[in-house]
Amino acid sequence: MSWPVPQDVAWCGVGARAVTRAADLARRGDIAGLEAALALAPDLLRPTYAAAIMQAAAPAGRTEVAAMLLDNGAGADHPFYLPVGVTGSAFERVIFVTPLCAARFKRRAAVEALLLAAGAREDVFTAAFLGDLTLLARMLADDPGLAQAADPAVDVLDITPVEHAVAGGQADALRLVLDHIAHPLPGGVRALRGAAAQGSVAMAELLMAHGADATQIGVGRWVLHPELAPLLAGRGAAIDSSGSWIGASCTGNQGRKDDPDYVRALLRHGARATDRRGGDDLSGATGVRNLLAPRSVGP
Repeated sequence: MSWPVPQDVAWCGVGARAVTRAADLARRGDIAGLEAALALAPDLLRPTYAAAIMQAAAPAGRTEVAAMLLDNGAGADHPFYLPVGVTGSAFERVIFVTPLCAARFKRRAAVEALLLAAGAREDVFTAAFLGDLTLLARMLADDPGLAQAADPAVDVLDITPVEHAVAGGQADALRLVLDHIAHPLPGGVRALRGAAAQGSVAMAELLMAHGADATQIGVGRWVLHPELAPLLAGRGAAIDSSGSWIGASCTGNQGRKDDPDYVRALLRHGARATDRRGGDDLSGATGVRNLLAPRSVGP
Protein backbone atom coordinates (compact mmCIF):
# COMPACT_ATOMS: atom_id res chain seq x y z
CA MET A 1 0.00 0.00 0.00
CA SER A 2 1.32 3.42 -0.91
CA TRP A 3 0.83 6.30 1.50
CA PRO A 4 0.29 9.93 0.44
CA VAL A 5 3.50 11.92 0.32
CA PRO A 6 3.48 14.90 2.74
CA GLN A 7 3.49 18.23 0.95
CA ASP A 8 5.95 21.04 1.56
CA VAL A 9 4.46 24.46 2.32
CA ALA A 10 5.97 27.81 1.33
CA TRP A 11 4.99 31.26 0.12
CA CYS A 12 6.65 30.79 -3.25
CA GLY A 13 7.50 28.00 -5.65
CA VAL A 14 5.84 24.58 -5.56
CA GLY A 15 5.14 24.87 -1.83
CA ALA A 16 2.86 27.85 -2.44
CA ARG A 17 0.37 25.62 -4.25
CA ALA A 18 -0.63 24.01 -0.97
CA VAL A 19 -1.46 27.41 0.55
CA THR A 20 -3.38 28.54 -2.53
CA ARG A 21 -5.38 25.33 -2.67
CA ALA A 22 -6.18 25.37 1.05
CA ALA A 23 -7.35 28.99 0.87
CA ASP A 24 -9.54 28.16 -2.12
CA LEU A 25 -11.07 25.20 -0.30
CA ALA A 26 -11.75 27.41 2.73
CA ARG A 27 -13.35 30.08 0.55
CA ARG A 28 -15.65 27.49 -1.02
CA GLY A 29 -16.52 25.95 2.32
CA ASP A 30 -15.15 22.51 1.41
CA ILE A 31 -14.40 21.16 4.86
CA ALA A 32 -13.64 17.62 3.72
CA GLY A 33 -11.24 18.86 1.09
CA LEU A 34 -9.55 21.22 3.54
CA GLU A 35 -9.18 18.48 6.15
CA ALA A 36 -7.52 16.30 3.52
CA ALA A 37 -5.21 19.17 2.55
CA LEU A 38 -4.24 19.72 6.19
CA ALA A 39 -3.54 16.02 6.60
CA LEU A 40 -1.16 16.13 3.63
CA ALA A 41 0.45 19.40 4.72
CA PRO A 42 0.23 19.88 8.52
CA ASP A 43 2.43 22.97 8.23
CA LEU A 44 -0.61 24.77 6.83
CA LEU A 45 -1.67 25.20 10.46
CA ARG A 46 1.40 27.26 11.29
CA PRO A 47 0.33 30.82 12.20
CA THR A 48 1.41 32.45 8.94
CA TYR A 49 -0.38 30.01 6.67
CA ALA A 50 -3.40 29.48 8.93
CA ALA A 51 -3.96 33.26 8.89
CA ALA A 52 -4.19 33.19 5.09
CA ILE A 53 -6.65 30.31 5.16
CA MET A 54 -8.78 31.96 7.85
CA GLN A 55 -8.74 35.16 5.83
CA ALA A 56 -10.30 33.23 2.95
CA ALA A 57 -12.96 31.65 5.15
CA ALA A 58 -14.07 34.59 7.32
CA PRO A 59 -15.19 37.11 4.67
CA ALA A 60 -16.81 34.31 2.68
CA GLY A 61 -18.99 33.50 5.68
CA ARG A 62 -17.67 29.95 6.04
CA THR A 63 -18.49 29.52 9.72
CA GLU A 64 -17.91 25.75 9.75
CA VAL A 65 -14.48 26.16 8.17
CA ALA A 66 -13.54 28.91 10.62
CA ALA A 67 -14.66 26.69 13.52
CA MET A 68 -12.59 23.78 12.21
CA LEU A 69 -9.52 25.99 11.89
CA LEU A 70 -9.97 27.33 15.42
CA ASP A 71 -10.37 23.78 16.73
CA ASN A 72 -7.07 22.92 15.07
CA GLY A 73 -5.20 25.77 16.74
CA ALA A 74 -5.56 28.63 14.25
CA GLY A 75 -5.49 32.00 16.00
CA ALA A 76 -8.63 34.12 16.27
CA ASP A 77 -6.53 37.28 16.14
CA HIS A 78 -3.83 36.50 13.58
CA PRO A 79 -4.09 39.14 10.82
CA PHE A 80 -3.48 38.74 7.12
CA TYR A 81 -3.22 41.28 4.34
CA LEU A 82 -6.19 42.37 2.27
CA PRO A 83 -5.96 41.94 -1.51
CA VAL A 84 -5.07 44.93 -3.64
CA GLY A 85 -8.55 44.86 -5.13
CA VAL A 86 -9.89 45.89 -1.72
CA THR A 87 -7.25 48.32 -0.51
CA GLY A 88 -5.88 49.77 -3.75
CA SER A 89 -2.32 49.56 -5.03
CA ALA A 90 -1.02 52.21 -2.62
CA PHE A 91 -1.58 49.72 0.20
CA GLU A 92 -0.75 46.49 -1.56
CA ARG A 93 0.00 43.80 1.04
CA VAL A 94 0.49 46.26 3.88
CA ILE A 95 -3.05 46.59 5.22
CA PHE A 96 -3.49 43.60 7.50
CA VAL A 97 -6.80 42.88 9.17
CA THR A 98 -7.82 40.30 11.73
CA PRO A 99 -10.41 37.60 10.94
CA LEU A 100 -12.88 39.60 13.04
CA CYS A 101 -12.35 42.68 10.89
CA ALA A 102 -12.67 40.65 7.69
CA ALA A 103 -15.93 39.10 8.89
CA ARG A 104 -17.39 42.47 9.87
CA PHE A 105 -16.23 44.04 6.62
CA LYS A 106 -18.34 41.52 4.70
CA ARG A 107 -21.13 41.48 7.31
CA ARG A 108 -20.67 37.83 8.24
CA ALA A 109 -22.46 37.89 11.58
CA ALA A 110 -22.16 34.17 12.30
CA VAL A 111 -18.41 34.16 11.75
CA GLU A 112 -18.09 37.32 13.84
CA ALA A 113 -19.96 35.68 16.74
CA LEU A 114 -17.79 32.57 16.48
CA LEU A 115 -14.57 34.59 16.58
CA LEU A 116 -15.72 36.70 19.52
CA ALA A 117 -16.62 33.52 21.42
CA ALA A 118 -13.10 32.24 20.64
CA GLY A 119 -11.58 35.33 22.27
CA ALA A 120 -11.04 37.63 19.27
CA ARG A 121 -10.19 41.14 20.45
CA GLU A 122 -11.03 44.59 19.19
CA ASP A 123 -8.14 46.76 17.99
CA VAL A 124 -7.63 50.31 16.80
CA PHE A 125 -6.78 49.27 13.24
CA THR A 126 -10.09 47.43 12.86
CA ALA A 127 -12.00 50.40 14.25
CA ALA A 128 -10.26 52.78 11.82
CA PHE A 129 -10.66 50.55 8.77
CA LEU A 130 -14.34 49.90 9.39
CA GLY A 131 -15.13 53.44 10.50
CA ASP A 132 -16.41 52.37 13.93
CA LEU A 133 -16.36 55.89 15.35
CA THR A 134 -17.77 54.96 18.76
CA LEU A 135 -15.13 52.33 19.41
CA LEU A 136 -12.37 54.41 17.85
CA ALA A 137 -13.23 57.47 19.95
CA ARG A 138 -13.23 55.39 23.13
CA MET A 139 -9.87 53.82 22.33
CA LEU A 140 -8.25 57.15 21.50
CA ALA A 141 -9.68 58.77 24.62
CA ASP A 142 -8.18 55.99 26.73
CA ASP A 143 -4.84 56.10 24.90
CA PRO A 144 -4.25 58.97 22.44
CA GLY A 145 -0.95 57.37 21.42
CA LEU A 146 -2.88 54.68 19.55
CA ALA A 147 -3.42 57.22 16.77
CA GLN A 148 0.21 56.67 15.75
CA ALA A 149 0.54 53.03 16.75
CA ALA A 150 2.45 50.94 14.22
CA ASP A 151 0.70 47.77 13.20
CA PRO A 152 2.79 44.88 14.60
CA ALA A 153 1.81 42.72 11.61
CA VAL A 154 4.05 44.86 9.38
CA ASP A 155 7.58 44.88 10.71
CA VAL A 156 9.33 47.12 8.15
CA LEU A 157 6.87 49.93 7.37
CA ASP A 158 5.01 52.07 9.87
CA ILE A 159 1.39 51.33 9.00
CA THR A 160 -0.84 53.19 11.42
CA PRO A 161 -4.58 53.76 11.92
CA VAL A 162 -4.21 56.63 9.44
CA GLU A 163 -3.46 54.20 6.62
CA HIS A 164 -6.19 51.83 7.79
CA ALA A 165 -8.80 54.57 7.78
CA VAL A 166 -7.80 55.66 4.28
CA ALA A 167 -7.73 52.08 2.97
CA GLY A 168 -11.24 51.60 4.31
CA GLY A 169 -12.42 54.87 2.74
CA GLN A 170 -13.40 56.21 6.17
CA ALA A 171 -13.01 59.99 6.05
CA ASP A 172 -14.67 60.55 9.45
CA ALA A 173 -12.44 57.95 11.08
CA LEU A 174 -9.41 59.57 9.46
CA ARG A 175 -10.42 62.96 10.84
CA LEU A 176 -10.81 61.49 14.32
CA VAL A 177 -7.39 59.83 14.19
CA LEU A 178 -5.70 62.97 12.84
CA ASP A 179 -7.23 65.02 15.65
CA HIS A 180 -5.02 63.00 18.01
CA ILE A 181 -1.80 63.55 16.05
CA ALA A 182 0.33 66.67 16.40
CA HIS A 183 1.25 68.59 13.26
CA PRO A 184 2.96 67.77 11.01
CA LEU A 185 1.78 64.24 10.31
CA PRO A 186 4.77 61.87 10.24
CA GLY A 187 5.06 60.41 6.76
CA GLY A 188 1.62 60.53 5.29
CA VAL A 189 2.67 60.10 1.66
CA ARG A 190 1.41 56.53 1.37
CA ALA A 191 -1.91 57.55 2.92
CA LEU A 192 -2.14 60.49 0.51
CA ARG A 193 -1.48 58.16 -2.42
CA GLY A 194 -4.24 55.92 -1.15
CA ALA A 195 -6.69 58.80 -0.80
CA ALA A 196 -5.83 60.01 -4.29
CA ALA A 197 -6.24 56.53 -5.76
CA GLN A 198 -9.72 56.40 -4.23
CA GLY A 199 -10.52 59.81 -5.67
CA SER A 200 -11.28 61.13 -2.19
CA VAL A 201 -10.91 64.89 -2.10
CA ALA A 202 -12.02 64.97 1.54
CA MET A 203 -9.31 62.58 2.74
CA ALA A 204 -6.64 64.21 0.58
CA GLU A 205 -7.47 67.61 2.04
CA LEU A 206 -7.38 66.24 5.59
CA LEU A 207 -3.98 64.63 5.06
CA MET A 208 -2.43 67.70 3.44
CA ALA A 209 -3.86 69.94 6.16
CA HIS A 210 -1.93 67.76 8.61
CA GLY A 211 1.32 67.98 6.68
CA ALA A 212 1.26 65.17 4.09
CA ASP A 213 3.66 66.18 1.32
CA ALA A 214 1.94 66.23 -2.07
CA THR A 215 5.26 66.70 -3.86
CA GLN A 216 6.08 63.07 -3.06
CA ILE A 217 2.86 61.53 -4.34
CA GLY A 218 4.33 60.38 -7.65
CA VAL A 219 2.59 58.76 -10.60
CA GLY A 220 -1.09 57.96 -10.36
CA ARG A 221 -4.47 58.40 -11.96
CA TRP A 222 -5.02 61.44 -9.77
CA VAL A 223 -3.91 63.39 -12.84
CA LEU A 224 -7.30 62.57 -14.42
CA HIS A 225 -9.46 63.63 -11.47
CA PRO A 226 -11.16 67.01 -12.11
CA GLU A 227 -10.91 68.09 -8.45
CA LEU A 228 -7.91 66.19 -7.12
CA ALA A 229 -5.56 67.05 -9.98
CA PRO A 230 -5.66 70.83 -9.45
CA LEU A 231 -5.75 70.40 -5.66
CA LEU A 232 -2.62 68.22 -5.60
CA ALA A 233 -0.85 70.19 -8.32
CA GLY A 234 -1.46 73.34 -6.31
CA ARG A 235 0.46 71.69 -3.46
CA GLY A 236 3.39 70.79 -5.70
CA ALA A 237 2.39 67.35 -7.03
CA ALA A 238 3.93 66.65 -10.44
CA ILE A 239 5.23 63.81 -12.58
CA ASP A 240 9.03 63.88 -12.43
CA SER A 241 11.48 63.10 -15.20
CA SER A 242 12.54 59.69 -13.86
CA GLY A 243 10.35 57.99 -16.43
CA SER A 244 8.47 56.03 -13.77
CA TRP A 245 5.24 57.04 -15.48
CA ILE A 246 6.14 54.98 -18.55
CA GLY A 247 5.68 51.63 -16.86
CA ALA A 248 2.44 52.82 -15.25
CA SER A 249 0.87 53.76 -18.56
CA CYS A 250 2.31 51.49 -21.25
CA THR A 251 -0.18 49.30 -23.07
CA GLY A 252 -0.22 45.62 -22.16
CA ASN A 253 1.69 46.04 -18.91
CA GLN A 254 -0.24 44.10 -16.24
CA GLY A 255 -3.21 43.83 -18.57
CA ARG A 256 -3.55 47.58 -19.14
CA LYS A 257 -5.39 48.76 -22.21
CA ASP A 258 -4.43 51.71 -24.37
CA ASP A 259 -5.34 54.86 -22.44
CA PRO A 260 -4.35 58.01 -24.34
CA ASP A 261 -6.34 60.25 -21.97
CA TYR A 262 -4.19 59.08 -19.07
CA VAL A 263 -0.99 59.73 -20.99
CA ARG A 264 -2.19 63.20 -21.98
CA ALA A 265 -2.95 63.97 -18.33
CA LEU A 266 0.48 62.73 -17.26
CA LEU A 267 2.08 64.99 -19.87
CA ARG A 268 0.05 67.93 -18.61
CA HIS A 269 1.43 67.35 -15.12
CA GLY A 270 5.13 67.15 -15.87
CA ALA A 271 5.82 63.98 -17.84
CA ARG A 272 7.74 64.46 -21.07
CA ALA A 273 7.74 62.44 -24.26
CA THR A 274 11.55 62.37 -24.09
CA ASP A 275 11.66 60.78 -20.63
CA ARG A 276 13.32 57.40 -20.24
CA ARG A 277 12.56 54.92 -17.54
CA GLY A 278 15.54 54.84 -15.21
CA GLY A 279 14.50 52.05 -12.85
CA ASP A 280 11.62 50.44 -11.04
CA ASP A 281 9.28 52.65 -9.06
CA LEU A 282 9.53 51.47 -5.47
CA SER A 283 6.80 53.71 -4.10
CA GLY A 284 4.54 50.72 -3.64
CA ALA A 285 7.21 48.37 -2.31
CA THR A 286 6.26 46.28 0.66
CA GLY A 287 8.19 44.93 3.59
CA VAL A 288 8.43 41.68 5.47
CA ARG A 289 5.41 40.88 7.61
CA ASN A 290 5.41 39.37 11.08
CA LEU A 291 2.48 37.02 11.54
CA LEU A 292 3.87 34.85 14.31
CA ALA A 293 1.98 36.62 17.06
CA PRO A 294 -1.61 37.86 17.22
CA ARG A 295 -2.19 41.58 17.03
CA SER A 296 -2.38 43.14 20.47
CA VAL A 297 -2.65 46.88 19.89
CA GLY A 298 -5.98 47.95 21.31
CA PRO A 299 -7.92 48.10 24.54
